[in-house]
Amino acid sequence: AEETLIELDSADVIFLDPARRDSYGGKTVKIEDCTPDVMKMKDLLLSKSQWTVIKFSPMLDIAGAISALPEVNEVHVVAVNGECKELLLIMQKAENKEDNTKITAVNFLNNGRDLFCFTLQEERISKLQICHQVSAGFYLYEPNSAVMKAGAYKTLCERYNVEKIHKNSHLYVSPYKLDDFPGRAFLIDDILAVDKKATKDIKQANIAVRNFPLSVEALKKKLGIRDGGDIFIFATTLANEQKALFLCHKL
Repeated sequence: AEETLIELDSADVIFLDPARRDSYGGKTVKIEDCTPDVMKMKDLLLSKSQWTVIKFSPMLDIAGAISALPEVNEVHVVAVNGECKELLLIMQKAENKEDNTKITAVNFLNNGRDLFCFTLQEERISKLQICHQVSAGFYLYEPNSAVMKAGAYKTLCERYNVEKIHKNSHLYVSPYKLDDFPGRAFLIDDILAVDKKATKDIKQANIAVRNFPLSVEALKKKLGIRDGGDIFIFATTLANEQKALFLCHKL
């Protein structure tokens, strides 16, 4: 690839998918550890094409990548049915300020897609809104994996007028139903203590943990609940640091 690039004529777009394995066969994540090393090739790449599109692992730190490659002016986070698959970084010849970098988070679904776009500047200046009083009857919103990887935590609050239940709990609530939120939507039927007595009537549920000290398996064992059914339970931490179970059904 490096030898061919030197001899290559000018192109509109160059697409790279650097190998994510080291010489021992281990997986790599950092840009400079992939082969070929885009860090060493970027000047030549930019001199040969108007756009350079680079595919990286979804484990790559986006902020770190933009800092290492300031020529990146777009980042696309790609997920399929809720599973984050890859990052696409787009470089252009003209350098762009980091805060102006456009982030696109897309989650491809069987019947369409969720698309959410924002800039690093927008996320930086947006205000984080925390909910200090949530109750049954509120709507619970879980952003899709692409939005979460993109880091649009505060921008979601501003765009959709929703509140996070805790600064580190990436779940959002609102008394209003939103039809276009980029993720899953639930109605909160009850808020329970993390206690087997509180869930004694629930034999089966879909359990998820968000900012919670127990794993899903440990919590299922503690509560005596098996997988499946129509009930969804989110175990999480509230703004007052109290642990709670959100008993929900999916919209």
